[in-house]
Amino acid sequence: MCARFFYLAVVALIAFVGTAVAAFKYLEWWQATLVLLAVVFAFIFGARYLIGVAVRSFGEKLTEMASGHGKVLRNATVQVHKIKSTDPPKEMTEHDDEYDDVDEEMQEMRDEAILKDWYQIELTVFPNPDIEEHTQPWMPESLSFVPYDSEPPKNMMNQEDFENMIPFEKMKVLTEANSDDGEHTGPQRLRILAGFPKDQRDFALRYYSEQFGRLRLPGPFADEPRRLKGE
Repeated sequence: MCARFFYLAVVALIAFVGTAVAAFKYLEWWQATLVLLAVVFAFIFGARYLIGVAVRSFGEKLTEMASGHGKVLRNATVQVHKIKSTDPPKEMTEHDDEYDDVDEEMQEMRDEAILKDWYQIELTVFPNPDIEEHTQPWMPESLSFVPYDSEPPKNMMNQEDFENMIPFEKMKVLTEANSDDGEHTGPQRLRILAGFPKDQRDFALRYYSEQFGRLRLPGPFADEPRRLKGE
């Protein structure tokens, strides 16, 4: 792929130089200038097209690689044990006296953290025993939540497929069995801390290009408990 684009770039440069020489030799100067401008615009649009093709091709290769890594959790199942509403991490919201000048990016992160609903979740991920890859190691830290109705990514270079991902702010593997030096095989029980958009309650888990399971968040809750008349 790289060799092909290098070859096309060399051919385009030779064509441009040849066109410039021929235009100024056989045409009036203003005619030659118009021809060169037209050639430049054609090269610009051609380069944009070729870059787009290259990006899509690269994304397809990445997706193919991700599909191979994700097979271990293809059609996996999830058992949710606990869901507990909690506060956002202190380091994301509290002011640090050592840093009096809070930059704009940090302030934006704090504002976003406060606007989310935060939950501590315990769940177990079970690889599908009906596929050969279910015995391969997998990495819980590569999991994330996505809205349940979202489509799995078809091209890893498509930014829109990743904008709705909700990463884990904190994650701990609770399973002692089948875990060795960071490698995990088989079912794994996880404790997760994550912040979710307030207007979404239904989520799936994503592992590379695989999506599975379902997590339904409780709420929203009223600020005050409902009371019977006369209480």
